[in-house]
Amino acid sequence: MTAPAQIRRRVVPGAVLQHATHVVRVGIDRTAEYAKSPFTLKGTSPAFLSFFCYLFVIITFRIPIGTQTMVLALITLPMERKKLQLPSVALWTFAMVAWAFFGYGKTQYPDAVIIELTEFAKVCLVMLVAVNVITSRSRLRMLLAGMMLFFVFYPVRGTLQNYMIGETNHGRAIWNGTFSNPNDLAGFCVLQMGVALAVTEVERLPWLRKAAIACSLLLPLVVVLTASRGAFIALVVFLVVSMKRNWEMMKSKLWIVILLAMVIAYVGSDKVFSRLATIDEAIAGDASAADDGGSARQRIEIWRVARGIISENWLTGVGIGAYNEAHYIMAQRPQFSLTAIGHRDTHSTYLNLLAELGVVGFASWLALIGVTLHKARSARREAGKNSPALRAQLVWLEIGLWGFLVAGIWGTYGKLGPLYVHVAIMWCAAVLLQEENAAVKRAAAPPVQKRVRGMLPHPATVPALKAGA
Repeated sequence: MTAPAQIRRRVVPGAVLQHATHVVRVGIDRTAEYAKSPFTLKGTSPAFLSFFCYLFVIITFRIPIGTQTMVLALITLPMERKKLQLPSVALWTFAMVAWAFFGYGKTQYPDAVIIELTEFAKVCLVMLVAVNVITSRSRLRMLLAGMMLFFVFYPVRGTLQNYMIGETNHGRAIWNGTFSNPNDLAGFCVLQMGVALAVTEVERLPWLRKAAIACSLLLPLVVVLTASRGAFIALVVFLVVSMKRNWEMMKSKLWIVILLAMVIAYVGSDKVFSRLATIDEAIAGDASAADDGGSARQRIEIWRVARGIISENWLTGVGIGAYNEAHYIMAQRPQFSLTAIGHRDTHSTYLNLLAELGVVGFASWLALIGVTLHKARSARREAGKNSPALRAQLVWLEIGLWGFLVAGIWGTYGKLGPLYVHVAIMWCAAVLLQEENAAVKRAAAPPVQKRVRGMLPHPATVPALKAGA
């Protein structure tokens, strides 16, 4: 009696198994990975950790070592595993610096320009480091979570604490450093709302997700307490765009918006609301109606002086950092009101850049913002329905930037480091999404099978016969 023939199992080739695993893990939301702590040294580098420390310094003002951390990041940057990149977003930033150097040779205020030019050149180096160290999803996650926590535990906490004990600027909430100006504080709160909501979109770690939700609720409160009319308009734009893009998600959370409005109405002082109530008059240019201690009237006159400076220095500007000196001289002309006299600021990002860098420098800045927004939109369009949470994360970063740009109509943010850090993070998030989408397409394609001599091809690779053949 012959033994029964053994049944042979069909072994799945390792390449096919690896291919299937790759399809599952690449381009989706990777919930298991986001359930782990983002603050781990695995996958980091000396340059990335130095850049992370730099973010802590510029957000918290705890330790004055911003320059030292950036120098360390530049020294260790060649140690990165990937080849150093110089994308268009960095090229346009360097174009701004190059034009500012050209303007230095034309300015009448060289002492003021060289100081600001040195500081702005550092910002461009920050951009160079950022686009070369944010090279993985885990690094991006660590940066976003860190930025959010730094902001909520220092500027947000400190501002609310100061407001409760009465340390304000004529009733307007403030903190310290850059955030001692209510308008700057409010503008950066709008920008950070995009970061906080981007964290809530992907995080699965319970405590971190709760911290992101708390931050998303506290930031609008701080904006209102600063009584910054420009930032309040930007906040409204942020909410409108958010609801338009994410209505299916937002309509289920309207109760949170209503609850937040009730808290703001209870906490906000009469002085805050009386100032915000003059937004429509200020926009219409009715300075007498919107006047609260001369603020609106003075700003309108300052803008008139800025337009005069731009018209006389339209090509190269007066030099980066020299606007205050130029304004002091221009405002003494008889056609301007006495309310504008002094070393004033433009109170507008766009007028400031035009006045200091001219049309060429301003065009470089617009190109920098434009290529970033285009990159983000292209990445989301290419991703299609893949990675919905990662696409939504990029949307929130984009909306945060749009809100900040609206606030920039009434605030001067064009030379501040956090803006360029946000732009670099947006660019890198878009690049990562494009790389993951390309990996998904490669993984979804059927593996190429090599023909081995003496073996028939796999049936799936044999073309079907036409009817009647």
